[in-house]
Amino acid sequence: MAERMSDLGRLDRPPPLRPTVFQSRLRGAVGRAVCRAYGVKAVIEGQETYRLGDRTRVLNPGEFMVVPPGQAFEIGVAGGQETVGLCIDLPPAEVVVMGGGDAEALGCDAVFRLDDESIGEALAKTWRATGELEAAPAGLCRLVATWLRGHGAGAARIPAQRTATQSELYARVERARQFIHDHRNERIALAQLARQVHLSASHLNRAFRQVHGEPPIRYHRRLRLEAAADQLRRGSATPTELAAQLGYADLPTFTRAFRRVHGAPPSAYRGV
Repeated sequence: MAERMSDLGRLDRPPPLRPTVFQSRLRGAVGRAVCRAYGVKAVIEGQETYRLGDRTRVLNPGEFMVVPPGQAFEIGVAGGQETVGLCIDLPPAEVVVMGGGDAEALGCDAVFRLDDESIGEALAKTWRATGELEAAPAGLCRLVATWLRGHGAGAARIPAQRTATQSELYARVERARQFIHDHRNERIALAQLARQVHLSASHLNRAFRQVHGEPPIRYHRRLRLEAAADQLRRGSATPTELAAQLGYADLPTFTRAFRRVHGAPPSAYRGV
């Protein structure tokens, strides 16, 4: 079901029987609610502040978070500002049916970027079409459910005695990942990244590998080399130019790094 929400009084809704999607327009107010489903909260314009127990999460334009079922929260909008966003509610049963991981392990601590996630483009497209929708698109619901369970499985790979500890550590790993994406065109040191998320370098390295299957610096290197492959396909840069841009000592060093990630030299990607 597609809806619009223009005031905080509608936040405390009964549990949905089927997936729902609606635009939200909030102005200078604070409301309290308990999430009755998996709630994906995305901000398109403005800034929303969520208070979840003793934790505070701020959503800026282009960011979203997930609030799990049963989570009480407050939402606030500063001053007389107005925010515009998109909310998707997925009943827990839908996540179990559609997904393929452990969504229960995904807490509400992590903030994600629309432009860095597989569901980001679909969320943005849905927001633009919400006024015309009569129901939540089945394809979007399936995509969100699969994404939820995939990230839940990632969070579950962090060993922790307490769920809150696991959720907070997962949130720091995701903040480190977002920092990597925001600085993909720069060189990053592990110590610098660890300072950003207030973890020791060894702790971050271990937790990041547990969640994403590789240490953060290798993840950063792969991200940069994937972007380099895209530039080669578009013909917007030569291998020599990319080697210099990415800080490699020379073209042979860049070529070896590129081959390790892509299985082929840069020349194989030119104009493909």
